[in-house]
Amino acid sequence: MCAGVQAVVECSFMYFLSDTIMSAVARKWDVVFAHHVPTLVLFGCQVVFPIMQAKKWGSRILLIELSTPLLTRWRRSKRKDHFQQFMLVFFVVRVCYLPYLNTLFFQEFGYPKYVAT
Repeated sequence: MCAGVQAVVECSFMYFLSDTIMSAVARKWDVVFAHHVPTLVLFGCQVVFPIMQAKKWGSRILLIELSTPLLTRWRRSKRKDHFQQFMLVFFVVRVCYLPYLNTLFFQEFGYPKYVAT
């Protein structure tokens, strides 16, 4: 892993780890289990399954989080233009990009046995 990518992964991991701890302290269990634990598992998969790192799947998957800073900004400001920016990015990464990414992932690694192909 090149130094720049490693720095981003380490910084992102530390952010999610600290945010997980802060959410747990605040007893926001829905956020911890629905969002933080799966993201931290993704970082673990980078170590356990080097193919994911070689194919850049971690960074592809983390792109889904692009809307999160915009959500935080809109929640703080309650401005209409911030909401519109958040919704645009959310739609692009969650509604358009995520199904595309799932398709690429299953084409590369195969479909689970319970999915009819």
